[in-house]
Amino acid sequence: MSANHPNQQNIASRQGSDSNLRARGLQNTPPVQATSSSTNQASTSQKRTRNDVTTPVTGVTWSLSDTIPSLRNIKTNFKDNVNIWKTDGTSIDPKKVPSAIVVQAVVSTLKLKSNDRIQVVEKYEARLASGCYEARRAQENGSWKQEKEELLIPGLPSKKFSGSDENSQNQSENIVQDVFMHNSMPGSFYVLWEGWTSDFLYELSHVDVQQSASEAVRLAKIRDAFLDAFNAANGTGELDEFVAREKFLDWSVRMELNHYFWTFKDLSYFHSQLHADLRKGPIFYFSLAKDMQNPPNFTYTNVNVVREDAYIRCLGRLANQSFSELRGVVGPVSSWTACSRPQHCKCNQRALLAYGATVGGRVRLLQYNSEGLLQLENYDFDDARILVECSNTCQCSPETCHRRVVQQGKAVAIAVVNGSIGYGGYAAEPIKKGQYIVEYVGEMYLLKERRAKENVAPFKKMNTQSQTNIDFRLTETQRDEMPDVHELYINKPAKSKRGTSYEAGFSVIDERIVICASKVGNVGRFLNHSCDPNATFVEVHSRCFESDPLIPKIAVFALRDIAVGEAITVRYYSDGQMTDKRGIKCG
Repeated sequence: MSANHPNQQNIASRQGSDSNLRARGLQNTPPVQATSSSTNQASTSQKRTRNDVTTPVTGVTWSLSDTIPSLRNIKTNFKDNVNIWKTDGTSIDPKKVPSAIVVQAVVSTLKLKSNDRIQVVEKYEARLASGCYEARRAQENGSWKQEKEELLIPGLPSKKFSGSDENSQNQSENIVQDVFMHNSMPGSFYVLWEGWTSDFLYELSHVDVQQSASEAVRLAKIRDAFLDAFNAANGTGELDEFVAREKFLDWSVRMELNHYFWTFKDLSYFHSQLHADLRKGPIFYFSLAKDMQNPPNFTYTNVNVVREDAYIRCLGRLANQSFSELRGVVGPVSSWTACSRPQHCKCNQRALLAYGATVGGRVRLLQYNSEGLLQLENYDFDDARILVECSNTCQCSPETCHRRVVQQGKAVAIAVVNGSIGYGGYAAEPIKKGQYIVEYVGEMYLLKERRAKENVAPFKKMNTQSQTNIDFRLTETQRDEMPDVHELYINKPAKSKRGTSYEAGFSVIDERIVICASKVGNVGRFLNHSCDPNATFVEVHSRCFESDPLIPKIAVFALRDIAVGEAITVRYYSDGQMTDKRGIKCG
């Protein structure tokens, strides 16, 4: 395996020798004894009620039920996930990077096209990351079973091997899940193995662990540095005991196999594994209290899980068209672009045609600088703004172009800590001003239709006896009755609000599309509100291949430098909303 592969091995011999290390198979193929190695550790808004949605396509209408059962009762599929790495193991194959998961309506007569990047499913399932072979093996054969209902979380194994399985299931090599400093032997670590309970911890020397599971050691250093910084910022000393429990492993939790502590460790590990599949930073979950709170219970996803109604909406939008299909004469646009092939870059022209956006216009086009940092000079929260990233039309590299930052997924390490106002997201490594932090993902759905505002004509009933084929582009006939949401925005900008929910919406791309991270989401769901935030939401037009559907994104970027241990905060409310009758105030 190339040393450049970000999913470095975390395999150690039980005897502490590095002679038995096994490189990860490039196709994630388990070795003879099915113990192949795994990857390293690598969820502008408005509260809404449940909705019945009617969406115009091809002159017909159909109603979706209030809920999609698969997003309310999510099960875990423990089969191996798709490997998206190139055969040389040094980089991701952009043709296989997932862009969205589309969930069809319970009763649907549509046949939706799919490919490696747009997956269409009837039932949404949680998945483990690629690899995780020991966790999968333990889920099938482990003797220990999680009995606490509040700790049965989608995407986490509910069964493990325990000490009683040592003779029947133990291997000479195992995947290192986590390491803790030995509290009485400075040169040693306690090692927690993937797929095994805490009664099977091993003590290994620092040299052995560093040689065989260097990535686990690196992540432990990031974790411990964050804990030290977070504790120092608290300044009271009241967290000393709980920080020590995280770094040195409090012995009182070791033999309590279903202690909340271990579920927090599983959340950190398996969610980080999902991040590592897409080159994203690790995640750490902590409850720094004597009586640990229930871990957050939601399904982790790297991409938006899109309801059928919202997906059809995306297909019919002007922005979904290819650059050659966009009609209109391009006026003066900025010549600056961070694209690695500026002479071929179409992003500034696309922004103008699809959104009426320019660098200094009413809809502000945000730009990256030559280092891939977002230019945020004279930033105004009240500005309508959008970021447009490159696609294959620009003929630039998906891996190195500085105008593909969100696509590339190189997000930072984030810690999630339970505090006085609930869970919050914190910087686990230094973040620069303009740096991409995380994408805000979740369940994407469509708000109730407001026909009076959008002037939508009456529709015919759908012929439910036949199936309608829907490609990645709607035909001209299919688009006829789709409202021009871009023109609606230009003429009547919407004022979005935010309630006490996990919902985030769009104002430039499409005000009817909402992302809700309540049941399905990522670490972005833990970012809290501040009247003086250090980060901001940005609407993003981004797809690697222009032939794919344009699924809108919301990304979080740093407004200033953020230190390790500092809360990452965003502004969910406008000035008027922070002093309205709900009592949301600053100061």
